Amino acid sequence: MKHSVLILWFFIVFCACNKPQSPEFRAIEHVKLAKADFDQSIITMDINMYNPNNFAVSLKKVDCDISMNKIYVSKFLLDTLLYIPAKSVFIIPGKLNIDTRKVFSNGLTLLFNRDVVINANGTCKAGRNGIYLTIPVKYETSLHINF
Repeated sequence: MKHSVLILWFFIVFCACNKPQSPEFRAIEHVKLAKADFDQSIITMDINMYNPNNFAVSLKKVDCDISMNKIYVSKFLLDTLLYIPAKSVFIIPGKLNIDTRKVFSNGLTLLFNRDVVINANGTCKAGRNGIYLTIPVKYETSLHINF
């Protein structure tokens, strides 16, 4: 009898501790040019995401390389603990320090093709109850530039 109760308890604990799913990218909103310079520019934005998990998750750290049309332009770092409710949309405030010369080297391409492919590749630490897992982050989105 004790063994069956112990096995049942392990089964319940194992099923209750599902691995968190990666957050889903929704949109980039409120993009602002905070500083413009020939060497380095600062862009701020809100990254709209969705938590597909049936449980609340804490996002502890994000470390991603950002590229534009396959050219590396910046690193996105977030080292703030964010509480994300279950099945909810959440906003990650973003700030990118961009090497303006790399963007300008891509400028001739933008004159003929105003669609820009933005990639984010890296990792994030997410979890609950003090247990955090490293989850791969791989997002790609296209933006149409109007000027």
